[in-house]
Amino acid sequence: MNPLSNDSYTTTNKFQLVETVEENSGVLTPQQQVRAKKTIAMYHALCTPALDDLKEMIQMNLIKNNSVPTEDINLAAKAFGPDVATIKDKTTRPNPAPAVSNLVKLLDELLKTHQDITISMNGLTVNSVKLLSTILHGIYYGTSQYIRQPIASVYKKCIAEVISTYKHGGFEIMEAHCDYEFHKVMDNYSIKQDPPIHMNFEEATELVPHA
Repeated sequence: MNPLSNDSYTTTNKFQLVETVEENSGVLTPQQQVRAKKTIAMYHALCTPALDDLKEMIQMNLIKNNSVPTEDINLAAKAFGPDVATIKDKTTRPNPAPAVSNLVKLLDELLKTHQDITISMNGLTVNSVKLLSTILHGIYYGTSQYIRQPIASVYKKCIAEVISTYKHGGFEIMEAHCDYEFHKVMDNYSIKQDPPIHMNFEEATELVPHA
């Protein structure tokens, strides 16, 4: 495209022609249209086999009490065209793009600098689903745990999973910030950790900034 040329901005009208059942049936007589509708009903009742297979089934008299001749199959195909559901069902998916790993290895210097970490956590409700959200200070790595039931035992299990995740990455949680509502859960739990987690509980009227 040349920005200095007015011809670069001209558009050309493009059209796409679509065939409809009404237009296709217009070339058939009323009697042929009735026969085509009867044929397409039988075609769907037989779970939409291939048209050539359907013709062979009729010629071999495999359909009991059938009154549809093979000529009517051609009329139905002309009036209704290919069956969309059959085309979608028998069309194979193209080869998907290969999966490529995008994991980024953390530098040893970064791990050593942030080995002792501080996290903030908070409870969230998204579309009536309760979650425990945590975020790591400095690196800002976040986690989200599903809270099946808002009771102390469930919160302890979710927090244990979070701590295990950070320890697996080589981090030690030294300090945690959270609302005062976690006081009953974290007060004794944090002391039992190795090393113990120093807790900072926000007032009931305040929010945890990072979380």
